[in-house]
Amino acid sequence: MICIDHGSCILPSDMAGLTNTARPSVMFSIGCWPAAFDTNCIAERFVNNNDGGGVAFIGNSRYGWGSPGNPGQGYSEVLDRALCEEIFSGNEQLGAALAIAKARYAPYARWANVWRWVIFQLNLLGDPATAAITGYSPIEITYEIEGSNIGVTATTSTSAPANGAIVAAFDNYGLVDRAIADDAGFASLNIEAATIPVFITARFGSEGFAAETLFTPAGDGFFHYWYAPTFGYSDYSAEPGDTVETVFSIGDFDSDLTGITWAPTTIYGGAIWTTDPPTSIFSGDSAVFSAAFIIPSGIRPDTTLVVEPNLSYSGGDIGFPASFSINCPVLQLAGGLLGDSDSSLEPGEIAQLWVLWENTGDGGTQGETADVSCPGGELDISGYPVTVPFTRPGDTAYVGPFDVSWASGEDPKPIVPLFVSAGEYTDTLYLATVSLGFSHDAETSDDPFTLGSPAHLWHRSTRRPYNGSYSWWCGDNFSGGYLPSCDDYITTDPMVLGANAELSFMAYLAFPNYGSDGLYIEILGTDESDTTELDFLGSGGALLSFIVGWSEYRYNLDDVPYSPGDTIRIRFRFLSDLEDEDEGVFIDDIELTQTETYFTTGITEYPVKPERFTISAYPNPFNSAVNIRVSGLGSWVSDIQIFDINGRRIAEIPIYRSESVKPSSTTAPGVCRWTPDESLGSGIYLLRTKGTNASIKIVYLK
Repeated sequence: MICIDHGSCILPSDMAGLTNTARPSVMFSIGCWPAAFDTNCIAERFVNNNDGGGVAFIGNSRYGWGSPGNPGQGYSEVLDRALCEEIFSGNEQLGAALAIAKARYAPYARWANVWRWVIFQLNLLGDPATAAITGYSPIEITYEIEGSNIGVTATTSTSAPANGAIVAAFDNYGLVDRAIADDAGFASLNIEAATIPVFITARFGSEGFAAETLFTPAGDGFFHYWYAPTFGYSDYSAEPGDTVETVFSIGDFDSDLTGITWAPTTIYGGAIWTTDPPTSIFSGDSAVFSAAFIIPSGIRPDTTLVVEPNLSYSGGDIGFPASFSINCPVLQLAGGLLGDSDSSLEPGEIAQLWVLWENTGDGGTQGETADVSCPGGELDISGYPVTVPFTRPGDTAYVGPFDVSWASGEDPKPIVPLFVSAGEYTDTLYLATVSLGFSHDAETSDDPFTLGSPAHLWHRSTRRPYNGSYSWWCGDNFSGGYLPSCDDYITTDPMVLGANAELSFMAYLAFPNYGSDGLYIEILGTDESDTTELDFLGSGGALLSFIVGWSEYRYNLDDVPYSPGDTIRIRFRFLSDLEDEDEGVFIDDIELTQTETYFTTGITEYPVKPERFTISAYPNPFNSAVNIRVSGLGSWVSDIQIFDINGRRIAEIPIYRSESVKPSSTTAPGVCRWTPDESLGSGIYLLRTKGTNASIKIVYLK
């Protein structure tokens, strides 16, 4: 929504005049005041128009904020883009998508600054549960009525089953019933409590929608089904290999039913046993009967067990198929672990590779076979195949080890793509054969950065460090700020890009209101013309002085136009206009992490009487328990804290004692033992000594 030079603007009266009843929409505005709900605003007219308008309006209750000279980098524009990213990445519900988009930038709003302003004043008018339709893939629905039950079948435009479609029944008072369509596109709804008319809808993903209106339900009696809490379904979870019992109930018909027969079956075969219905049911009476089936192993994910009762009587068929989901594992590559003594795979060395798989499905693994190969032939790999250990939903498992070495005559490369598989799941693991990335705290040297422009305002300064004594600052010590017409930058040395790379740093920002002063974060390829802008942090805001205190900034490099193995440089470039200066930008604790492959170097040996504080763990990796050794203890060291990879503390162990607070079987000073709880999954964990900054990484292999 744009209004240029305050002419030809969109007004509340324009919203009230819309007549698009059959095609309501969702509108987002970065403009000023469109959603000022304490006044007669555009947004309210838009959502309250009975003849058209839309189902939701997202806009500012006061001012929208841009960044002069940097289209798309204004604060309102950033939130707009974040909202769209959430919607088009699967968070179709508008309220949830807006909340998550705001949460991204909440850490920058801890002060009375522009981020706090735009987050507070950006509001949604409309039902927050409304799900956006992001495309158009037409679907169709047909239905059969059996008393108060409706069997609905949803199909795509190519007549394929709309598996997973959300099918629902509404009346004028709201939702009556809903179900998920099975593999055949079928779902069953019960409308016993509904009033006429009843609206039957189906939504397929974020692109398909269909609706029908039911005015006069026909038929009599009822047809119900459910699943008995017996066998493998006792936990209300059906997995491959389980036996499930389906129970049917029919009755309350207006006339007698005679000649009743049935032949229950599934696509996997007939029932292993049945409790059959009577051959006749008198009017008003009912009957309950059942059939049990075995769910075979090795079926694909998102499979639905459809039970076709094949139930009939002398006057015709009764009922419709029954269905329920089967919980299956879905394995997704999460990374690799390379065991090498010096974190560098060299010619003649043999390292051990573990591949980390995550179960993102809703069922446990079924003994899948894992394999690793090198399609380019750079590496010789042995030790396969390996069986994936049992892995619960949401858990991870390291699979291996596989022996890895350079093939004869091959020159080492920093990145080698490997083909990995676990059952039917395949992916590419970009194996780093050397340690990649860097960590820089500005304390001791400029490395890996070089100064790149004549002004050289960038320097390591003690003026405002985040951690330690130094941080990078693009400023003049005499004036206490940056200079006008500044174009100054620091650039890293060329480095190899790994997979799942992430750039992070801490920054402190102080800029004047308006203007175009700010910091560009850029990735450079082979030359400066090959440049990708990651972000702009700079002027523009609701305050006389725009200040964002020390905050962390993170950028995932998966979307940059470079591939693992390419050579890149990172550049921090500061530009200012001709007027209005401030203190500028400070950056500290700069890191480029490459998380596709981790290294483990095994046990580190320390002297009996260390000259400084150290912590080590053995064995590492471990599969049941790990011994933790602390040397150089001081009175300030009391406990060892253990964190998972997300930073969640999962254990705290007193030194000299085990986690179960029984004395350690190892009685040497400074040694304790940790046995992970069975609920914890395989993965990387961090050990930190409470009272110091000493920490190490350990790897748990189930």
